[in-house]
Amino acid sequence: MNQHQLQIIDYLREENGFFASNSAGRVRLNDNQRRRLAAKAKGLGRKNLAEVATIVTPETLLAPSKASTRRVSSAVATTLTCTARMPATA
Repeated sequence: MNQHQLQIIDYLREENGFFASNSAGRVRLNDNQRRRLAAKAKGLGRKNLAEVATIVTPETLLAPSKASTRRVSSAVATTLTCTARMPATA
C-alpha cells in the first residue's frame, strides 16, 4: 500500500470509531473528536476527503474553527481587561 492509501484508512478508522461510540441516531462530535478527525483529514486534502468522508463535509473539517477564533478573541479581551488600570476607590 502507498502512503495515500494508509492515510485514507487511518481517517476511516477514526471516523468508524465515532460511529461505534455513538450508536443512537445522529453523530455529534465534541471538540476533541473534531480536532482529531480534522488532523487526519488535513493529510488527505479536500478532493480526496470529499470521496471518503461520511460524517462531515470537507469544508467543515478543513475550515478554521470558529471556536478557536472565539478563544483567541476572548484571550485578547481578557488580556486587555487585565492590564487596564482600575480606578482607585475612595
